[in-house]
This record gives sequence, structure tokens and C-alpha cells, in this order.
Amino acid sequence: MVVTTSLAPLSLADPTDNLRTKVEAARGGCPPLRQDPILDNVARRADNETRAYTEHTARFEPFEDALPVLHEIGYKAGKAKLLAAYAHDVPTAIHGAILFGWEAIPDCTYTSFGADILDNTKSAGYVLAAVILAGT
Repeated sequence: MVVTTSLAPLSLADPTDNLRTKVEAARGGCPPLRQDPILDNVARRADNETRAYTEHTARFEPFEDALPVLHEIGYKAGKAKLLAAYAHDVPTAIHGAILFGWEAIPDCTYTSFGADILDNTKSAGYVLAAVILAGT
């Protein structure tokens, strides 16, 4: 008797790297975005504020407009956009952030970006994805 099983390929890549790749793929004819560690940190802040709000431990609502946050930390940007998604698995969260950014991602005036995935599936059953786009 022969038993065979088929398993879907496992992705060993960092989920945030997968998110970055999907953002770059959605750029269309625009030049590639510059990954910025400061924007990565702001994306992480967005995810952490949303996590705290979702878990009823926040003292305030999470930010929705990234530009005031960037200006608050001294980041020079003329425009910014937060793309945020909530899902029950990483691929769906990534897909949600990309769908939310369908209009902004291919806007060539955005030149830099940061991304973060907060995978909270084991303890709370959800994943948060955040992308910050910034331009002049």
C-alpha cells in the first residue's frame, strides 16, 4: 500500500518581506519605493496601537492619518498614507493591505515606504498588516 500526501509549499520568508514584495509588485510603472526603517517603525506603531485597541488596553484610538505622526517625529513628507488590514491569517492580511492601497500604491509621488506584520494568531486569532507610504 502506498500513501501519498500533498502539502502546500511552506513559505519560510518573513511575512513582512512578503508584504513588501506585494507592495512593490503593485507599483505598476512607477519606480521602486525606497524601504525606510523609520517608516517601518511607524507601521509597527500602527499595528501595536491597533492591537492595543482591539484588546481593549489602549488609552486612545489608533491613528488613521500617517502624515501628522510623521511630522510629529520630524520626518519630512508632503504626503503619507496608512494602509492597514486585519485578518485571521497572514496571506489574507497582506491581501487586505494591498487591496486597501489599490489607488495609493501605484501613485508615483510616493517614494518611500515601511511595512509591518503583527501575527497574533496563536494568542488571539488575528493578524495585523500595516504599510506606510510617504512622498514629497
